[in-house]
Amino acid sequence: MKNCKILSLLLAVVMIFSLAACDVSSTSTSTSTITTSVTDADGNTTTNTTTAEVGVTAGTDGVSATANTTHETSSDPIPEETEAADEGSNGLVEHMYALYNIGAEGTNANGDKFFYAFNEDDNSVAAVIIITADGEYWGREGSVKVFDDHAELYSEAMDDTLAYAFSSLDENDCFTMTFLGDNDVAEMQLVDQDTIINDMIACVEMYK
Repeated sequence: MKNCKILSLLLAVVMIFSLAACDVSSTSTSTSTITTSVTDADGNTTTNTTTAEVGVTAGTDGVSATANTTHETSSDPIPEETEAADEGSNGLVEHMYALYNIGAEGTNANGDKFFYAFNEDDNSVAAVIIITADGEYWGREGSVKVFDDHAELYSEAMDDTLAYAFSSLDENDCFTMTFLGDNDVAEMQLVDQDTIINDMIACVEMYK
């Protein structure tokens, strides 16, 4: 940094003495800037900027020089991934609480886990998540059409339809959910709104 200040001063002096034949006062200013950036192990970047300004004035009283140095430091931390994840989760929570007020959870003979969220006051929407015994994720959400003997969930995002049928609800709030595509049967039990939403969001965060 000291060498930069000396170089700036010499350049200014040369410019002033090139006007030595003049009797009027003359001023010249030279500025140099050096910027360095350092990123630590946490991903935070600190930038240091040093500016050296050198001025030379020549007049009837002789030559005089001035020097001024300024330092600026700024930090640019990388946003935490957990903050972004929290924002995404909060949006999903609000979405699900707005649509679904009840759900059901269960398993089939193979040990696959089933999660079904719906609205008991309005059967027009539903969401299904299946986690296979070997940890594979499958999920759909969309509009529902209810027929006499089954229901169909249409996913606009995936452009496909899931057909399924329910048995009657027993005294323990249990029923079977049969998927008509492969006749897979899941033993399900009703759960409250908080349980189904929290469990489905946990599945999304863990497997997606």
